[in-house]
Amino acid sequence: ARLTLVARRGKEDVINIAKGGLKIPSIQQSLEDFSSSNSSLFVKKVFLSFGANDIRYCEQGIYHLKNAVGDLMKTAKRLFPDAKIFVQSIPPVHPNGLEHIPRNVCAMNSLIFDRCSRYKLFYLNVFWAFIDRYNGNRNDRLFPKVNTKNNFHDIHPSPRAGMPVLAKFYLRLIHSKWFNPLGY
Repeated sequence: ARLTLVARRGKEDVINIAKGGLKIPSIQQSLEDFSSSNSSLFVKKVFLSFGANDIRYCEQGIYHLKNAVGDLMKTAKRLFPDAKIFVQSIPPVHPNGLEHIPRNVCAMNSLIFDRCSRYKLFYLNVFWAFIDRYNGNRNDRLFPKVNTKNNFHDIHPSPRAGMPVLAKFYLRLIHSKWFNPLGY
């Protein structure tokens, strides 16, 4: 889970309050805790990245996460009404032998897009940045192997190869004056 806030204390500061491994309700609580302890801070932008931890063991699909996703987005809007809120899609994580993972990634990205449209938030589709342009498959080079014996990959982009891809995506976003993915 990632939660980054661009706030203003005389100049722009980027505040990262992310904690790895969190699920949606915990992210919502982190937002509320941050807001209550920093009530005088003017937040301009909020970047949310969630879902990869929530979908891993959902063998019957992700529909039960619909309310949690909506509640998180409504909470972000309520706590930071003047901020632009950006919600990142899930990259094509490695299934690590769990056949439902690719289906859940696509379903969760669709749910995130739908909820962003409903609540007028910005949807950041990073999925395609992690696809190999030559064969159309997930670029495994961007995800580290955690257990080489079992060919087990981390579900998060690797620090050396994957994170620069994500960073380039965000740098293009930050420097683009015209970025407006849903037309709001």
